[in-house]
Amino acid sequence: HVRVRLEADERFTEVVVALPENSKSACIGITGENCVISGIEIEQKDEVISGDKIRKIAEDISYIDRMESDVPNVQVDRNRSAATEAVTVTGDTQISFHTMSLPSANLVWHCPYIVVYYSSDKMVGGKGFREYALIKLNGEYEAESDFAENRFSMKKQESFPGWDVWKEIHKKGLECKIDIKRNGDRLTIETENLGIQISDRIRILDGAPEVYVALTGNQIALTDIRVKGK
Repeated sequence: HVRVRLEADERFTEVVVALPENSKSACIGITGENCVISGIEIEQKDEVISGDKIRKIAEDISYIDRMESDVPNVQVDRNRSAATEAVTVTGDTQISFHTMSLPSANLVWHCPYIVVYYSSDKMVGGKGFREYALIKLNGEYEAESDFAENRFSMKKQESFPGWDVWKEIHKKGLECKIDIKRNGDRLTIETENLGIQISDRIRILDGAPEVYVALTGNQIALTDIRVKGK
């Protein structure tokens, strides 16, 4: 939803617009009739508007209203706009989940991401946040070299169906599995989906007391998240 308020002298007008989806940006312009518009100033605030601040004129569309397992379901409408709860990595850990790209998704990086990190409140982007690796299931990755060393590899297997088919299957939904092993300050993360084989060997450099993994992404719904650990 978008709320627009127009104030001029003693007149006040408010309009609420229900957008067709959550993922795409909404733009606003100023026009009129037989007038000159000048002195335009723009101020943007970082404030996050809660759902009760705008009068709802249509029901929200949710793609995570389905089975919930060890970790609550998450819908990620824009790039890393939400993330799952933290999974603490101590030894061998396996995370399995169902992913589905949202109807607005049309790029290969509209897929799940794996975040390896530390923060004192266990939140992605939380207090003292340090990111060791961001691994995208399409085979891309990002890492902060000040906090960790990464040896990342991606291979396309013979079973890879091509990116167009890969994107279509993600839109229909599929099951994914991530295997994580930790030994002291070293982690190994491995996963394969639709012929994209990913491996990342991570050495933590900052001596963090704990290492956490969370799922995020871009324009996806993550549901039925199961965690097994040894």
